[in-house]
Amino acid sequence: MASTTKKKSMLGKTMLNLILLIPTFFTVLNKITTLIEFEARLATKNLTRLIVLSVVFGALLITSWIILLFILFNYFQSLLWSVLFSLCVIFLLNIALLIIVSLCLANIKKNVLFPEIRHQLHLLSTLFRD
Repeated sequence: MASTTKKKSMLGKTMLNLILLIPTFFTVLNKITTLIEFEARLATKNLTRLIVLSVVFGALLITSWIILLFILFNYFQSLLWSVLFSLCVIFLLNIALLIIVSLCLANIKKNVLFPEIRHQLHLLSTLFRD
């Protein structure tokens, strides 16, 4: 009889603890939800700033490149090169740099596409094919 009373007492305490845990759970859940909302708003603001600054950066970079090409053109003119030849040299310089950047991008692209995971998946697919 004492063990039955003890079990009922333990069951009552467990139920009481569970009932008291529910408001605490919802409070913690509410705080986590609020934190997630705050982080999302902060990320949106930072992303907006990043986009605006990237556009400004791109505009300044393009302007700097055009000015550099103009300076190079003036330098070629000071060497008494013809206008057409100076422009052709600048054009070929741009094409050469474009090819170099394209090759660098193609090389980086190989690493972005998860080559090791693709290789492992290919090995797994050959195992299941056999």
